[in-house]
Amino acid sequence: MSRILAIDTAGPVLGLAVAEDGAVVHRVEEHGPVQHVEHLVPHIEIILRQCDWPVTSLAAVAVAAGPGSFTGLRVGMAAAKAIALAVGIPVVSVDSLEALAATERFLASAPVTELLIPVLDARKQRLYTAVFETTDGELTRLEPDGDLTVEAFRTMVRRHTTGGRAWRAPGPMAYRCMSEEGAAETLADRVTAAPGVAIRGAVALQQGRVDGPYDGPFYLREGDIGTRKASPRFRPDA
Repeated sequence: MSRILAIDTAGPVLGLAVAEDGAVVHRVEEHGPVQHVEHLVPHIEIILRQCDWPVTSLAAVAVAAGPGSFTGLRVGMAAAKAIALAVGIPVVSVDSLEALAATERFLASAPVTELLIPVLDARKQRLYTAVFETTDGELTRLEPDGDLTVEAFRTMVRRHTTGGRAWRAPGPMAYRCMSEEGAAETLADRVTAAPGVAIRGAVALQQGRVDGPYDGPFYLREGDIGTRKASPRFRPDA
């Protein structure tokens, strides 16, 4: 029996999930103002209590390690490492975009045949994104994580959808993609990637791919600390 707690603080919604032997058994989400640092620990206590799992029964903590919100990633990683240190278990880092793709498959009632092109807000009118497909029941990566302008994103999508192949854009930025050619409705637009973090974390744990003592978030680019933020942010109506 292998139990995993999954943490996703990479985006605007706080998400947690727990999995046993690779199967997600419960998840919780906290919508509203982005206050992950205040809500994370209480919600960890809630989800473990709801499952009647003592923290000592966990085999690992999986965490969305980026790309995503710089502050959110640090909050999630710090909590994961604190629990792991206290209990004596490993941390498993999971790529946030890969976790979104896995969450889309988890939520689907049938096999996903469309391409999966997850999207996260990278600020400055840019998108964090990657491309995946399902091959023989497995998630296969076609593009590495990228920090793209909207036009570069559209170019990438066109390159992979030649011939009219449909695609889904799981993630909180899905609303920006629904008017694009070939875009199909996504299931993981108002939810977190926590189920995918749990699923992919279980795979990584089984393969022995765990974090070292100094591993941290995957930021994909340098932060803006100390610089003026002159670029506008995305708006839901833009």
